[in-house]
Amino acid sequence: MKTNLPVLIIVALLAFFGSSESNAQCSDKNIRKQCKAGLENYIFETASSKPFTMFAEPRKRIDAAFSVYAQENYRILNLCEGFSGAVEFSVFDSQNNKLFTNNKDNSLNKFDFTAEKSGDYIIRFQFAEATNASACVAFAVGYK
Repeated sequence: MKTNLPVLIIVALLAFFGSSESNAQCSDKNIRKQCKAGLENYIFETASSKPFTMFAEPRKRIDAAFSVYAQENYRILNLCEGFSGAVEFSVFDSQNNKLFTNNKDNSLNKFDFTAEKSGDYIIRFQFAEATNASACVAFAVGYK
């Protein structure tokens, strides 16, 4: 069987550059820069980012989990970018009690709190739709 090596190389290059461009907003460098500015005097604990297109349909609501320890102070940053409207984000404790939502003021992109109990908490993102192929779902967690 004869292979067409030049065609394979072109396809591979297009796939590489296409995925790099679509992940531009989800770059580690961009996330680190936003974390440093947003966390201020909080110590970085974790961050996560993923291109919006990587999530399965329907993509109107995405949940992300993070762990906390009782009586510790935390800051959650909403670092989502590239959406047609503001991204609504909410934080739920380990018993699924809503601790925070920015649905009344979508300009709020951070939430500070003291964890009452240790456990896994949830950040819930709700979206209109992405405005471009490089929309990014991202968050960061810091503690004091």
